[in-house]
Amino acid sequence: KKATAHRLLASLRRRGIVAQDPVSRRYRLGPKLWELGALATLQVDWVDRVHGDLDGLVDATGETAHLAFLSEGQILYVDKVESTHSLRMPSQVGRRNPVHSTGVGKALIAYLPDEVLAGIALRRGLARFTARTLTDLPALRADLARVRARGYAVDDEEIEEGLVCVGAPVRDHTGSVVAAVSIA
Repeated sequence: KKATAHRLLASLRRRGIVAQDPVSRRYRLGPKLWELGALATLQVDWVDRVHGDLDGLVDATGETAHLAFLSEGQILYVDKVESTHSLRMPSQVGRRNPVHSTGVGKALIAYLPDEVLAGIALRRGLARFTARTLTDLPALRADLARVRARGYAVDDEEIEEGLVCVGAPVRDHTGSVVAAVSIA
């Protein structure tokens, strides 16, 4: 068991998740965890900043509003304000969805370099959910060009029959897309 623990710690050390003090030989959190923690803090800050805007979207449209980040080639819902309608989008904070078939996902990936988009499509696939789902990369690229031209994305029953979603990118101070909001 000691050998197994040593192998696991060595693997974590190579990845920067833990660091070992050269004198005491004791382990501590590594630089990779600091990096991940800083990113998580930044994202939490975004959630706090945008929540009032989600409330405003719901008030203005009567529809459910979301805030999402790109995470491991998928969207990750990080905040949601529910519509008061009895018919609502079945989404949940902390849940993931594909990027190619959601308005918020397309708003997130429309500005990615083509090789990153191709990598996501290869790794995650472009699964069909409805007859309207874009399942090939050329069609998705064409749709994303329209997203860039008009500044917002549309999911027209691409992940679920009867569900339409409009998503828009959220940019940081440099103009980079760091999140997306949507109404559904």
